[in-house]
Amino acid sequence: MFVTPRVEGRCLTLRLRGPSINERESFIITTEAAKSIEAADDVCAFLVLDMQEISFISSMGIGMLLDLRKRATARKMKIVLANVGDQLNTLLSIVKLEKLLSVCTSERDLKRALR
Repeated sequence: MFVTPRVEGRCLTLRLRGPSINERESFIITTEAAKSIEAADDVCAFLVLDMQEISFISSMGIGMLLDLRKRATARKMKIVLANVGDQLNTLLSIVKLEKLLSVCTSERDLKRALR
């Protein structure tokens, strides 16, 4: 299992299992996450992807993030990447995803993003 879902308050949190997200993992995560997003009630305003265990994302993984953003937006949810490590943060900056996604490298960043 690559995704562990949890609803807490206004957040649907999906803890992603790593250390990397490649083609195989992207498909499985998208399928599992889509079910959780569809099942989330209207109270959930945020989709939080807990990236703590993820250190690398392939181009398929980047596509997965964009797909999840689209699904979350359709449900009027804001997507937030939590616990992003330095290596993954650098990769996300290179491909300029921080302009489309809220990327949080600290608990303080996460609290600010969830307002």
